[in-house]
Amino acid sequence: MKAVYALVIAALSTIELLLLIALCISLFVTPGGGGEFTGLNRFGYALVALMFVPPPAFAIVCILVFKFYRPENQQAFKSFAWGLGVALVMVPVVSIFTSRATLPWHLIANAVVLAVWSAVIVWQRLTHTRAESLQTSA
Repeated sequence: MKAVYALVIAALSTIELLLLIALCISLFVTPGGGGEFTGLNRFGYALVALMFVPPPAFAIVCILVFKFYRPENQQAFKSFAWGLGVALVMVPVVSIFTSRATLPWHLIANAVVLAVWSAVIVWQRLTHTRAESLQTSA
């Protein structure tokens, strides 16, 4: 079960990383303009990141899940995997409704859902840990 969670979360995290890099590029590099490649010189490093970041990111997330997965925190990992999946599903759903928008709302919605879901998971883990420590000390 640990390997399944590690592979699923690593794959979804790598896809999310690519979407966040695409969001960064699309927010700051305006399409069109004076030439076909206007503004790409400012974010050339982000284009390089699209090529070289995913394999190490996949490996790092896989190692982190293998290291920190325990049966008592299985629910947090399951919720995180669901959060990654929901954030990925938001991309095509929002892009259908905002097909002619100038801002990349599908990528913005993806980042917002991912950030909120991750914050909720961290908040739940912190409050759960605090509640457990108060119960054991009393």
